[in-house]
Amino acid sequence: MADLQDNSAIIENFSSYLKAHGKRKTPERFKILEKVLEFKKQFTVEDLGKVMLEDNFLVSTSTLYNTVDILVQAKILRKSDLKADVVSYERV
Repeated sequence: MADLQDNSAIIENFSSYLKAHGKRKTPERFKILEKVLEFKKQFTVEDLGKVMLEDNFLVSTSTLYNTVDILVQAKILRKSDLKADVVSYERV
C-alpha cells in the first residue's frame, strides 16, 4: 500500500515538474513513468523498452531516452554509468 501512495506522490511531482519547466504532459511520458516505477532494481533504457513492448505500448527509442533524461532532471531517477558501455538507472 505504501508503494501506491509513494507512486501517486511521484506522479504528482512529475506532473508539477513538467508544468514548471514548460514541458508537455503526454500520455507516453506518464506510461513510461508508470513502467519505471515497477522496476525494483537498476535497469537500462533497453530494459525499459522491452517492458513497454511486452505491454504492447509502442514508443520510440528517442521518446524513451528523452523521458528518462527528464526523470533524472526531476530527481525521480538516478543515472549510473559504472561500466564504460552501460548506463543504468534506478529510483532515487
